[in-house]
Amino acid sequence: MYATLETHADQLTVTLSNERRDGSHTVLHDIAGPAGGTTPAAAHLLHFDGPATDAAFAAADFAYRERIAPTFRAAPGAVRNLVLFDPERRATVVVSMAVDLAALDAIGRAANSLDLLPGEDMALLPGPDHVSFHPVVRVVEAA
Repeated sequence: MYATLETHADQLTVTLSNERRDGSHTVLHDIAGPAGGTTPAAAHLLHFDGPATDAAFAAADFAYRERIAPTFRAAPGAVRNLVLFDPERRATVVVSMAVDLAALDAIGRAANSLDLLPGEDMALLPGPDHVSFHPVVRVVEAA
């Protein structure tokens, strides 16, 4: 699956498709939270600009699967979380969607409070290069 992100004023549009399009990212992970199926009203994008080394990519993927995803799945108000990868730039964008900005803030606080698991190396897990918040979100599931 592939995703394209577009922003216009406050609105974020995420278009999901089975076809690769110009500017699209590969969807590595797509998970629902407790409010899955609800129309999201807020999102934040965490941009990791890359290029990520193989070791950093593997560390981030492990951290997401083992720590971040379970936290998102349990977070009240969490709607959907996407991890998008641009293989040409070796860059990642994490899109977290929630029912409102308060839920999004709580999700971020919960994720940031997690301890590293045994074997994780903080040097391979830099924070995002930039973060953007969007109070209006639209998800389009295209063919």
